[in-house]
Amino acid sequence: DDDLELLRFGAMLHDIGKIGVAESALEDTDRISEGQIFYRMHPLIGRSILQPITFLAPVLPVVVSHHEYWDGSGFPQGLKGEEIPRLARIVAVVDRYERLVNPGFTSDHDPMTPREALDTIMGESGHRFDPQIVSVFSWMQTHADKPVKKTAEEDAAPAVVPASDSSEDGKPAE
Repeated sequence: DDDLELLRFGAMLHDIGKIGVAESALEDTDRISEGQIFYRMHPLIGRSILQPITFLAPVLPVVVSHHEYWDGSGFPQGLKGEEIPRLARIVAVVDRYERLVNPGFTSDHDPMTPREALDTIMGESGHRFDPQIVSVFSWMQTHADKPVKKTAEEDAAPAVVPASDSSEDGKPAE
């Protein structure tokens, strides 16, 4: 599917513009500082880097819009709601989750557990993130350990043999 391919490239390239921003600006958490102004330019720098690569043109909306907030308070364009490209809205949620559980060297917080990160994102739903995307992301996170069934027959059959139906060696009881 073309959207999945665009999502994959968008997720990989969304922060490429950070290579044009000084490391000190990436570490700056003050909302009105000079460093924060340069940080807020990284989506546009990313577009400038990728624009000459014609086959990546469909990814540019993800690169430019991944910091736009559902309520319109994001950057760089102040897009709101459905104005924000859908794939950028997905990348924004996944990127936030990744940064919460794996904060890296520039973060001012310790890693969160997956549950804490999900709760944080759910708390930002409707403000920072598209509520529908957060809902789907939450469902996927809470069902990640369950196998996806592909047919009605598989849906009717248990994915694994329940422990009560198996012998001590793990084989189905006869």
